[in-house]
Amino acid sequence: MLEALESIDWSHYCHAYGPAADIPKLIRALTSSDTEVRQRAHYTLRNNLSHQGTQWEASHLAVPFLCELVKDRSTPDRSSVMSCMFYIALGDNWLDDSTLPYPSRRFDAVENMVAADYHHKTLIMYDDEGEQLDDTTVNTLALIWERDAYTAMSKCAHVLLTLSIDDDSTLARVAIASIPWFPNLHQDAVPVLIKLLSTHPSLETRATALLAAGLLHTPTPDLIKSIVRDTLDSSPPHLLQLSGAIALAFLKGADVDSRVLDLLVDAEAWREEMNAVGDGIPYRRTLMGFQRRALSRLGF
Repeated sequence: MLEALESIDWSHYCHAYGPAADIPKLIRALTSSDTEVRQRAHYTLRNNLSHQGTQWEASHLAVPFLCELVKDRSTPDRSSVMSCMFYIALGDNWLDDSTLPYPSRRFDAVENMVAADYHHKTLIMYDDEGEQLDDTTVNTLALIWERDAYTAMSKCAHVLLTLSIDDDSTLARVAIASIPWFPNLHQDAVPVLIKLLSTHPSLETRATALLAAGLLHTPTPDLIKSIVRDTLDSSPPHLLQLSGAIALAFLKGADVDSRVLDLLVDAEAWREEMNAVGDGIPYRRTLMGFQRRALSRLGF
């Protein structure tokens, strides 16, 4: 594991604080048996490679190695490694559903631009006494690095489908919640989500799958049928009923039946219950925030 780390000349690439020569050591530290060592490595990697939500020249190179660690069951605290990987790959866009559909046309302006061709400009950013880059150039470089980090994650994103059914429930929910940010996964994710909705014992995992289903670009009849069958008529607590109603409002819009609208409206009476049971759902928006957004989709 991680054998290819040394095949990269990390010192040639930059992160937020200069040459990225420290990245291999930090990635290896994520496998340490010492919790404090791992925590320091997590913090430093995120700070160096996704500083204040901005990716850097070296960010995309770290993503495949972090994915390798997440896949390996011997890696300690894999859910934290996964969170680190996604912050480096997507920055502040990750789990912020207002950025969907992602990436859409986000990278069109830099579609044909290669980061290596602008390495000389990258180095200028670290010269306090020499030439300074204008804001347009800095923003262009940041968009190139964001694109490259996202592309690197997209290439290994299919691992999320396997991780969605992992025994580590925290890891599984983060994997499920992240699926909507990768359109190349959507078609293959549908049968996985259907299986989770019909068989998974955890209410929070099934609720996460419902919200992920609602955020997919293209609904399918089988998925909608599964949501209706496996959630709208479920027994209290009302977590699945509300999550199912939200998903259907997102997927079908004004075509939903009156039962969906009734569930969304009735959720105000369940607010305390929803706040108590929804802590394990990893989206940044609260469940009641999703409820308000769903009602807005329906014109309320």
